[in-house]
Amino acid sequence: MGDLRRPRGTRDHSPDEMRGRRRLEGSIIEVARRCGFDEVRTPIFEHTELFTAKSGDDIIAQLYAFEDKSGRSLTLRPELTAPVMRMVATGDLRERPRPVKVCYTGPCFRYEEAKTGRWREFDQFGVEVVGASGPLVEAEVIACAVSMLEASGLDEWRFSIGHVGLLHAFLDAAQVPSAFTDKQREAAVKAGWTSKDHAGAERDTPRTVLLRMLDKQQMQGTNELMRLLDIEETYITVLDVLDSNNSNKDLGSLSEHFGNLDIDTAPIDSLQETLGHLSALGVPMDRIDLNLTTARGLDYYTGCVFEARVEALGGEGQVLGGGTYRLLHLFGLDDLDPCCGFGFGTDRVLLALERQGSDAAESAPRVALIPLNTGANEVLPMLAEIRDSGIAAEIEMRKRNLSKSMKWANNAGFTHAAVVGPKEIESGVLSVKDMMSGESSNITLSDLINQLLK
Repeated sequence: MGDLRRPRGTRDHSPDEMRGRRRLEGSIIEVARRCGFDEVRTPIFEHTELFTAKSGDDIIAQLYAFEDKSGRSLTLRPELTAPVMRMVATGDLRERPRPVKVCYTGPCFRYEEAKTGRWREFDQFGVEVVGASGPLVEAEVIACAVSMLEASGLDEWRFSIGHVGLLHAFLDAAQVPSAFTDKQREAAVKAGWTSKDHAGAERDTPRTVLLRMLDKQQMQGTNELMRLLDIEETYITVLDVLDSNNSNKDLGSLSEHFGNLDIDTAPIDSLQETLGHLSALGVPMDRIDLNLTTARGLDYYTGCVFEARVEALGGEGQVLGGGTYRLLHLFGLDDLDPCCGFGFGTDRVLLALERQGSDAAESAPRVALIPLNTGANEVLPMLAEIRDSGIAAEIEMRKRNLSKSMKWANNAGFTHAAVVGPKEIESGVLSVKDMMSGESSNITLSDLINQLLK
């Protein structure tokens, strides 16, 4: 028999872990439902071309791609946005009233370096709004994202908002060249700003390199690169204003600077409107930071972009990210662009909950019924009644003595254990132990159910 170990980058999930996962998924799906998002599901594999059309050929190295028996190139999905866009373009969603608001969840697969917080098989949850755009849409999507973070039980998270259009307006006005000169590229490679290989040289334009550096807040390097590109010093000083707005949320000074330099201020106006809508929606603005250098690293983003991070996770601390983007033009549906949505990293949120000492599986009651000197048929109607009320319940099936049965109930994670013997059946009063507090009480079955449902 060959290697039976689980493949690198994958995980097994214990019953306790699955309870926590389902609780989290249930919480965020409920938030999505309240915000008007209907759940959809897409195939676990798609045509490889779907993902290369969205992300370019560079993504091929990260794909679990294969040929089927008909010679077609298929891929285990590396993310869920592209399949949902395909569903909008070719499936039933195309005929739904607009805007189309959907949410989704499921496993994704990427051949990447496996490390803590990054796995080759991972779960993704997300929402998309198709057929409407602008500040109100962005505010609705962001408010939904914030509500999910709150519902998750996470404590230490920060939410940052920027606008890609703002960065593009700045780079346009600064007249960033479309390509490096040979001398500039040599210097850029030496500084580690771009790639040495020919493919990288073709891909990395001055604009893409600057956006990448701004996104990583490498401000010193950005200044140096702009000087290498002979950008006017006046525009370089604007970078200080962009960076300073990370904390003070004052867009007025930036608007003034942009206006004086004949830089389009429409993205600033749009961002201000989005922030106003968020405040009206009751979003806790003290958890929101402006990060005006955020670019998200993907060239299909066009408007407001946002991320949520948990610092306790370090370099893999991003647990949510999204924004306004254009993808449906790839399917010939230019009229439906731009869209707005985000991805929620279920696995990273669960890891963050673990690190903050929270039990994602806690809260839901589970009752163990322990027959004592009585037949199972005397106890099974009680089991059915508890289950019918919506509470999880099990019966002890191995006919152990009371001490061993209680030990089983404790080790198996039950919240309550009820002893049922002839006396309890006759009186209708059960002997119930709260496994969390250790307290015992005598209570009727109906009163126990009502208590657990509160």
